[in-house]
Amino acid sequence: MEQQGQCPPLERARVATFDYDQGSKGRRWLLPEVVVDVDLYKELPEQDPEQTLDEAGARARGATSTNDPVWILGDGVPPCRMTPGPFLLLREVGGGGPRYERVVRVLDGACPKEGRSERAVAFQEANPPSRCHLHSQRRMEELPPPDGIIPPKPCEPPGCEYKKLVRGGSVGRSTVLEITATWLHPTEEHECSWAHDDFYGIFVQSTPGTRFVKLNDVWELFGVLADDRGLRAVIGDSMWIMSFVPIGPSGQPEKVLQVRTQPAHDEEQVWNSLAPYCGP
Repeated sequence: MEQQGQCPPLERARVATFDYDQGSKGRRWLLPEVVVDVDLYKELPEQDPEQTLDEAGARARGATSTNDPVWILGDGVPPCRMTPGPFLLLREVGGGGPRYERVVRVLDGACPKEGRSERAVAFQEANPPSRCHLHSQRRMEELPPPDGIIPPKPCEPPGCEYKKLVRGGSVGRSTVLEITATWLHPTEEHECSWAHDDFYGIFVQSTPGTRFVKLNDVWELFGVLADDRGLRAVIGDSMWIMSFVPIGPSGQPEKVLQVRTQPAHDEEQVWNSLAPYCGP
């Protein structure tokens, strides 16, 4: 049974974005509602990149937010209360990048940036999720990877170079690790031609002594959500999609939930490797 202040069900999770580039409009928090891709080859008339939408127009485009407060979570800071304001239609056209329309909602109120990223976890609730804590990966207690997770492979220099990166760590009695390993095979050719084998995964151990479980369909560990019941969700953030993996009462991961805030550009891609990156 959900109790006041605990982490709400993940179906209610949102992503609030901190908007810097608004000139005279100032800095502001936005609540993305809907992202619609626009055909790159379709002729579009010149339009204001930002237009105010009435509620009927926003709902017709798929907006689902209510008028309840929006609570923006931060690492080591209490949830920040914001009030839903007007709806906006934002457009990006031309410029060689993706073209899209976004319906967003302006959030009113004072919410310090301290402890929060420009893409922040949020819940829309009547009461504050005051017992729901966000732990960002950069502030989690670091731990070495357990034996047996990274597959052993022979690697002798100079023909092979082994690299490893571990992020994440422990939160309470749980452990969440993002592990990248690369077996790189340098040659005298340009580094972009070097062969490499890669291993990547985000793994969760719900309690000490239980096995680590690899999560599916989640990349780039953002952090975790926990309350007095323990670990509630693992969060990834990649390609403008924030992925929430609920952790059930048995400690097993459940179906991933994804919140998209805008399309990725062509040059953006998931690069789960420690080999030299040479672009798309």
